[in-house]
Amino acid sequence: MLQETEPPQVQETNVLFEIDSETRKDLAAAIWSGSWNNEAQRRLDHWFQYYADEIAPIAHLHPSLVAPEGGNHRVHDRLIAIVDILNRSPGKSRQELTELLHTSTSSSPDEDAHVDDWALDLVVRMVFLVTPRSSAPGHVVTTGQIFRPSWSYAESLENFLARTFPLNSQGTRQSLERWERIHLKKLTASYLERYADIEIEWTVHLPDHLTLERTANGKYLHVFSHTGFLEQCLARTQQCADEKAISRCLSQELVGETLRSLEMLFPPHERRSRAILNRGIKTLQADPRLLALQRYQQQHESPGDALQPTDVDSLYQKFPHWGERLYELWLDADDPAPVSKLGWWSESKKSPRSMYWAGVLALTFAVFFGILASVFSALQVWISYCAWKNNPELKACQRWG
Repeated sequence: MLQETEPPQVQETNVLFEIDSETRKDLAAAIWSGSWNNEAQRRLDHWFQYYADEIAPIAHLHPSLVAPEGGNHRVHDRLIAIVDILNRSPGKSRQELTELLHTSTSSSPDEDAHVDDWALDLVVRMVFLVTPRSSAPGHVVTTGQIFRPSWSYAESLENFLARTFPLNSQGTRQSLERWERIHLKKLTASYLERYADIEIEWTVHLPDHLTLERTANGKYLHVFSHTGFLEQCLARTQQCADEKAISRCLSQELVGETLRSLEMLFPPHERRSRAILNRGIKTLQADPRLLALQRYQQQHESPGDALQPTDVDSLYQKFPHWGERLYELWLDADDPAPVSKLGWWSESKKSPRSMYWAGVLALTFAVFFGILASVFSALQVWISYCAWKNNPELKACQRWG
């Protein structure tokens, strides 16, 4: 799936909240299990940068998580303990998990329960790159997200993630033009930017992947930026099918689809799309490992599985999670919605009323100029007749003589 060359290192971790190699190893082992080798380090480099940026404000928001004697390591240790509890109790409801966390990881019985509630949300955000919304006091509301999934206290983590990443609607599939042809070139980043006026907006919130946002200022396609995170999840689910690591709650099919969609947006040999990708990496938004992304390798059950989708039906079959968003994106690329004022004015004139009056006006002009052309033609015939007769005695021709 990836070249063996090591991607360039473009950013250091948060210097105010440095994560040493041993802590990285412990965190990776708790979340994904397995050995901590060089390949895993390269995969998760961008994820650890995100982790450091998210964890750094904890000392200001929740001082109880950072004890003076423990320092920053207390935060890591507590989060690792929460991950361990989730690994052992993936089917418990949020309420049960919160109570279990309070009795197992709180520094004191008097510590506010909402701190554990908030810590649970933080772990889910770090492990799955999904930001749940809860009613817990002190819950940190982050911005820049489209879909903000709520996690109720009666719902388990497994059910929450299954609801956050649903399969394509069967009813929607049946109502579509199943055999409508699609051209994947229109789903490349360069085509979307040049012909559909769609800008790439990088996101760390996986549920927003491939969401096409239309605003008064333009159209933005949200693209998930953590390729290495997806690779690590996929590697663990493929190698350790019997383990109960919570990262397996992100299904192998979902992770594989996401990687294939990234390959579709940024084909390895499509120069303009790669230039857009380079811009994202230079601004420290996209994972540098995207540059090494090649044709996603997977096992196929039949020869048709190795082919790219050519119609709506095959698009939905090959992308059961992201198919609806890809189809919506393709529709906009095939018939772009306007962005500029001129475009909106032109679009407004496509209404049936405008088309009717445009037809009436065109017909009126056609009739008028048709009559005018007939008069001039008759006049030209008469002038030619008079010139042919060349008889000055003809009174009707005297005025043309």
